Amino acid sequence: MNGLPSGRRVLSDSRAGQIIALLARRGSLTIAELGAELGVTTTAVRQQVNRLLYEGWIERGRRHKGPGRPADVLSLSEQGRRLFAGDVGDFARLLLDELTRVEGPAKVHALLKRVFDRLNAELVGRLGTAGDATERVQRLAALLAERGTVADATATDDGVRLSVYTCPYHGLSDHHVELCELERETLSRLTGHEARLTQCLVSGHSRCEFQVALRPAATQAADEPGSPDHSE
Repeated sequence: MNGLPSGRRVLSDSRAGQIIALLARRGSLTIAELGAELGVTTTAVRQQVNRLLYEGWIERGRRHKGPGRPADVLSLSEQGRRLFAGDVGDFARLLLDELTRVEGPAKVHALLKRVFDRLNAELVGRLGTAGDATERVQRLAALLAERGTVADATATDDGVRLSVYTCPYHGLSDHHVELCELERETLSRLTGHEARLTQCLVSGHSRCEFQVALRPAATQAADEPGSPDHSE
């Protein structure tokens, strides 16, 4: 259960991208040092730095060098370092391809399910157990938004619909549609109610749409369809 993605947008921003690149090369710099390197005023640098700090791309620290008061310095955060992990998506896709070829789809599905459980452990704790289906899916949509996923929940005649407009596995789910089924299974476990995937970005729709029934998952009819036809 995440225009240009935010990370690429930061790198494409000439001034912010220059700051990120300088910190990647130099490790840590003061605002004055950044200004001197870029040939701009500290005021101009501070405006960009405040934005990058707020968005989590850089972090503030202290430099202890000789006697006197330590200097405030800026460096890349862990999130900022991930900006340069450009081949991770291709690596993950090729890794899944090889695992499927060597181990078979069933073993890969079981492995991915364990990974999904670990990824969503925090969501399980924060979602809690209170509320009906509509309330729980609405809370889940808000939690997904905190992760950077554009999603909303809408009450329907027979339950509640979760619409997800941005795929957190973009470029990967195109080749491994089992990720969509795992998202559906995960949603069913998170809410305690059976979810059906009725629309999917992979199939060319404008969003992934999950219909969550009011009945608990354990009592849902076994023959109810679980996922859309991805061959559309």
